[in-house]
Amino acid sequence: FLDEIGEASPDLQARLLKVIEEREFQRLGGDRTLRTNARMIFATNRDLPEMVREGKFREDLYMRISALTIQLPRLEERKEDIPDLICVFLNRLNSNRSGAPIVLEDLPSDLVDHLMRNDIPGNIRGLENDLNRVIVFAPKDNKGRPILASWRKILGVGRAYVPTVQTQTSCLTLEQFLTMQTDFIRPGFDGLQ
Repeated sequence: FLDEIGEASPDLQARLLKVIEEREFQRLGGDRTLRTNARMIFATNRDLPEMVREGKFREDLYMRISALTIQLPRLEERKEDIPDLICVFLNRLNSNRSGAPIVLEDLPSDLVDHLMRNDIPGNIRGLENDLNRVIVFAPKDNKGRPILASWRKILGVGRAYVPTVQTQTSCLTLEQFLTMQTDFIRPGFDGLQ
């Protein structure tokens, strides 16, 4: 499995093409040629056909690695997967920590709502990172279980709600902000830009 193939340098692309075509390679620092019949899986978030048109990705390599293409939508396009992903990440976390396991039902509902509602930078990795941060940095009770009510502070999520104001620009003036009615108790507000 080679992740982020779209980031491969031209030199690496040429070497990889040779391995695919000849099914031979040498280990780094080795002097013996090894044969392989491995199947390769590549992943990228880049538009490889566009990169080929721009001359940034080898067309011959693209033709060999694109025999079977699976398009996986971004996480923001499949929010219904988030609870299942959270369960997978909690299982991983539980295997690396002592104490009672944490399950989806232990998470505050407003945290799950926040993760479901907002686009997470970094896609699935970002979701896992946010969940890890909440569990690891949450204060612990006397039994060592995380107190998850502090998740907003850990993730840097504010609690204010400011209604949207239509302005000529994307910025508010101080006078506009001061005349707005601000609700500081609405959960899930992501902060002021």
